[in-house]
Amino acid sequence: MRNNKLVPVLVLLVLSVMLAGCVRSYNRPAVVQIETNETAFLVDMRSDGSASTDAMTKIQRKDVLVDGYWVKTGRFSNSGYWRPSQKVLVVSRKPVEIRWSENSSDPTVRAVSSESVGFRIPLVANATIQSDEDAAIYLKWFKSNRAGGNTEWERINASEWPIREEAEPLESAINRVIFPVVNNKLSELYLQVPIIECESKRVEFVLQAFEAARNEAVKYGITLLILSSTDGLLYDDTEFQQRINDLAVAKMRENVLRQDQANAVAEQRVKTTQAETEASVARIQGQTVEIQRRQMEIEGQRLIYQAQADAIRTQANKAWPTTLVVENLDMLGSLGLVQK
Repeated sequence: MRNNKLVPVLVLLVLSVMLAGCVRSYNRPAVVQIETNETAFLVDMRSDGSASTDAMTKIQRKDVLVDGYWVKTGRFSNSGYWRPSQKVLVVSRKPVEIRWSENSSDPTVRAVSSESVGFRIPLVANATIQSDEDAAIYLKWFKSNRAGGNTEWERINASEWPIREEAEPLESAINRVIFPVVNNKLSELYLQVPIIECESKRVEFVLQAFEAARNEAVKYGITLLILSSTDGLLYDDTEFQQRINDLAVAKMRENVLRQDQANAVAEQRVKTTQAETEASVARIQGQTVEIQRRQMEIEGQRLIYQAQADAIRTQANKAWPTTLVVENLDMLGSLGLVQK
C-alpha cells in the first residue's frame, strides 16, 4: 500500500522536473538612456546580428525600451538564448578641446624651414558635432563596436550582445583624420620659408591650416571651431632654441623699456595738458570777470538813462496855465503882439 501511495508522488516529481527543464528563461526588456548631448539611432538586429548604419532610425526620446527575441539552438524549447532585437548607436556631440603639443598625449605638429631646420608648432583645436544630421554622417565614418558600459540587458540576461554601442570618440577621430591635414598643410607652407621668417609667418600659416582642416572636417560631420597657436615655435636643436629664447628675452626687455618710455612721454603729455587746461581756465575766468564788469557799467548807464527819461516824462506831464495875465502892455506892444 505504501508503494502504491508513493507512485503518484514520484510521477508528479518527475513531471515537475521535466516541465522545469523545458521552460525557457523570461524575456526581460531593458531601458537605454540617452543623454542631452547625445544623438542616438535605433538599428534592427533580427537579421544577421550586424548593425547596418544604412537602416538607422533616429531616436526622438531619451529612454529607449529594447526587448529580446528567442534564438533556439536545440530540440527542447528551453534550448537557446535571448538576443536583443534592437541596438542603440550613440554619438556624443559634446565639444572637445585637443592640444597638439609635446606636453600632451596627442600628436605634435612638426615642420621644417627651407634650410631644413626642424621645429614643433604647439596648437590647440576645438571641435564639436553640431546637429543630428552631422551625427548621422559621423557615425557612418566612425562607427565603433565599443560597448557603452554595462547596460541593464547585460546585467539581467548576461548576454554577450550589448544593446548600446558608442561611436568613436570625437577626439580620437580628429587625431586620425584632421590632424594629418593640419600637419601636412603647415609642413607645406613652412618648407618654402627661411628660418628667419618662420616665427613671423606663424599666425598666417595657422589660419590657412585652419581653413583647410575645417573644409575637410565637414565631410565627416565634424565642425572645427578653433585652431590656434598656443606658443611660439619650438626648435629641435636645443642650442638653437636657447639662442631663440635669449633673443626673446632681449626682445621682451626692449619692449618693456619702450613701454616705460612711452608711459613717461604720455605722463608728460598729461602734465602739459593739465597745465594748459589750468591756464585756459584762469584766462576764461579773467574774461568772465571783465565781461561782468562791463555788464555792470552798461547796467549803470541804463539806470542813468532811465532816470533822465523818467524826469523828462515827469516834466512833459506837468499841467500849464490856460490864461495869461499881462500887466505891462507896453512890453507886448513892443513885441508887436498887441496894438495900442
